[in-house]
This record gives sequence, structure tokens and C-alpha cells, in this order.
Amino acid sequence: MTDTCGPPHPAPPAAGLAAAPSPLDAYPPSQIARLVQQVGVKKATLPTLQTVMLGLLAGAFIAFGAMYFTVAVTGSALGFGPAQLLGGLAFSLGLILVVVGGAELSPATA
Repeated sequence: MTDTCGPPHPAPPAAGLAAAPSPLDAYPPSQIARLVQQVGVKKATLPTLQTVMLGLLAGAFIAFGAMYFTVAVTGSALGFGPAQLLGGLAFSLGLILVVVGGAELSPATA
């Protein structure tokens, strides 16, 4: 019986050549757990100054998100509900910056 669910598996690399991992590859849960553990250990062993700087960067990103929220909802003629939805989407940009930028926001990355 063949597995038809999920992405097709690429052919093994030729002898002596290492295949570069693709960011679009699907990883099995055990490998995801191992990768998350490695990232957690790496972040836990960062020097104090670097951790503080990443925390300040996360605060700045959240402040940008709050500023985007304020700009989006101020003077909006969309009505209360749509304006709040637009503001929530704008604020989430700050959270996305934290994740993509690798900043250290304690509740989110601990």
C-alpha cells in the first residue's frame, strides 16, 4: 500500500552530494520536536546582553504594532467592528515582526 497523503519524497542525493533542506519540506513530528528543542537550548544559553537586546527589540516591535493599530482605527469611517478588525490585523504585524525578527518576547518565546 502506498502513502498518497502528503508531499512526494524526493529521490536520495547522488553519492557524495548533500541535499540542501528546502524550507517547504514537511518534517515528521519527531524531527520538529528535535528542532524546537535545539532552538530552545540555543536561546536559553544566549549571553545576558544579547537576551536583553532581543527583549528591547521585541518591545520596539510591539510598540510598532500598537502604533499601527492607532493609525488604523483613528478616524476610521468603517464602523466599530470593521475598524477594530482592521486594527487587530495592524497590531498583529508587530507580533509577526517579533517572530520573524527572532526577538525575545518572554511570554511568546519561553
